[in-house]
Amino acid sequence: MLEIQNVSKTFNAGTVNEKTALNGLNLKLNEGDFVTVIGGNGAGKSTMLNAVAGVWPIDDGKILIDGIDAEEMMQTERDQVLQATKEDIRALAAHVRAVLQTGSFCVVGNEEKIEANRAMFGEVSSLTRG
Repeated sequence: MLEIQNVSKTFNAGTVNEKTALNGLNLKLNEGDFVTVIGGNGAGKSTMLNAVAGVWPIDDGKILIDGIDAEEMMQTERDQVLQATKEDIRALAAHVRAVLQTGSFCVVGNEEKIEANRAMFGEVSSLTRG
């Protein structure tokens, strides 16, 4: 389980380049949840993931991984949780690619759309390999 509680992160605080990337972010994910994070440039997507990974320290709030404050976890513990997540993503991408390659899925449209989708998931699969 991942829980983000009222997390804030500001870069270059107190300077003319100050940028608030996260402001009171809350999110709760249970085991098995699948989430897609979408937003424009500078919306905070990468900052959120980097905060969970321990790359960026947060200014306020808490990040809990399996009920444990992430700041109290050793980096190796965080890395193990995140590695397991990467493996889940790789497995999902492989599954989606296999379904698309066998053609055992329903697509409303023509062959061009089917081929475009196959190419898209092949690209996603290659990105998740590392």
